[in-house]
Amino acid sequence: NLMWTSAIVGTGVPIATGIAEALKRTTSGNLVSVMFGDGAIEEGCVLEALNISSVFKLPIVFVLEDNGLAIHTKKNVRSSIKNYCEIAKSFNIKNFSTSFKNPNSLYEEFQKAYQYCREKRLPAFITVECFRWLEHVGIGEDWELGYRNKMELEQWKRYDIIESPNVISIDKDF
Repeated sequence: NLMWTSAIVGTGVPIATGIAEALKRTTSGNLVSVMFGDGAIEEGCVLEALNISSVFKLPIVFVLEDNGLAIHTKKNVRSSIKNYCEIAKSFNIKNFSTSFKNPNSLYEEFQKAYQYCREKRLPAFITVECFRWLEHVGIGEDWELGYRNKMELEQWKRYDIIESPNVISIDKDF
């Protein structure tokens, strides 16, 4: 049970991959989970980690938070890739896709990905569509910078389970 972070974009991914390799050698049920943003997927060390995890069949779940931004640059300006799951597919990694807009689906897709990784002892990749509510680093707002519109936030608030708890249906098994 280790949680840590690094300020250098994408560097947590190869470290998590190394931990997954160690777990493969020493345990039979543990796995690693690593989260990173869509800006990090474009880093070479992340692509290398995806490849190594597939080649060595490592128990790791890659969780990509896709808010469509790398700091202040929109996805369509910096990349021709429309769907990041295609990157995982190119490494023969089972992929899953979900959105914070549907909390029930979010829960179900995570369950599927972790079950797959535990049972098959293979890597899994989850792309999660999400939205950055505040500035890239810090607790302030950055609407005045002009790279995004506050109306986008208002649209995403409709899916927030705190502001709109009716967006999810909680049953006894949830």
